[in-house]
Amino acid sequence: MVEYSTNNGTDWTQVGSDFTAPESDDIQNFNESVNVTGNVRIRIKRATEEGSANRRLNIDDIVITNFTGGPVPPSIFNIVQFPATNISPTTLVDVEADVTAGDAPIAAVELHWGTTNGSYPNTIAMSVVEDNTYGTDESIPAQASGTTVYYVIVAEDEDGETATSSVRSYTVVTLDPELVLDPVALTGFNYTLGEGPSAAQIYEVSGYNLIGSGLIDVTAPDSYEISVDEINWNPQLVLQFQDGQLIAQPRTIYVRLKAGLEEGEYDEVITHSHSSIDPVDLPVSGSVTTLNQVANIAALRNGQTDGTVYQLTGEDPHFPKQHTQSEIHTGCHRGYFD
Repeated sequence: MVEYSTNNGTDWTQVGSDFTAPESDDIQNFNESVNVTGNVRIRIKRATEEGSANRRLNIDDIVITNFTGGPVPPSIFNIVQFPATNISPTTLVDVEADVTAGDAPIAAVELHWGTTNGSYPNTIAMSVVEDNTYGTDESIPAQASGTTVYYVIVAEDEDGETATSSVRSYTVVTLDPELVLDPVALTGFNYTLGEGPSAAQIYEVSGYNLIGSGLIDVTAPDSYEISVDEINWNPQLVLQFQDGQLIAQPRTIYVRLKAGLEEGEYDEVITHSHSSIDPVDLPVSGSVTTLNQVANIAALRNGQTDGTVYQLTGEDPHFPKQHTQSEIHTGCHRGYFD
């Protein structure tokens, strides 16, 4: 392709169409009018930067004639992309450029873009931001990881003269798939022996940069159970993802310590897994405790009160009954404590 610059090579505008030598080695002629005022630089470069073969062209008989004063198309320069780098799969991209008129007022400025170099089927109108600066009316939509977006700016004046900028491009960075848990651990799943399950607690799951669509497996350990509605409790559930993230994220998951467990500590993990990501664990901890048995209430009353719950048994039909040491100490309950 042939390009020219009116600002010492900072920005380049293509003139004419791409040309190449066919396999027959027939000579191809290129002839195009630039017709812009002022100093101009011209360069001939590959139309595509892809590939490593057939990169050499023999070019001869370059003839440059004087400016004739004919139709002068618009000039496009100072193209700026926002953001310039680190474009993620959720990033929207905007573009600005300075466009000056040739020999007729500017009629329209557009950004043409696509995901194949040389093909730009998508069009975004550009409007004046300030002075000669035009900006995209809409953003280039977010694209999947690894996608390269190519774009050119096309300016047309009221005489129908057009100018097309050189091709610009950016590639959406490939980020590692990630699951995020909030909080990252849960504690305090406790109950007294025979009185389970524990009270439920919740955490949230979000996914980022997940590839394609699929299901995240959430698996509870032996002593815990999980739910998405706090009604139906299961040892395992699945979370669906699509377009890089969980559907309706963040997803809330309820957790509780199962009923019917023996006395003891239960420090375990809930796992979150999929073939495209490393497993993510949520530590959970709780305990099942028993009541203290005492035979001498009088001795207990004389001790220090610490809130411990005791099981009181006897022949009274009200037994068994639970009370704290403080309640026993004050003698505030029925006389059969004495």
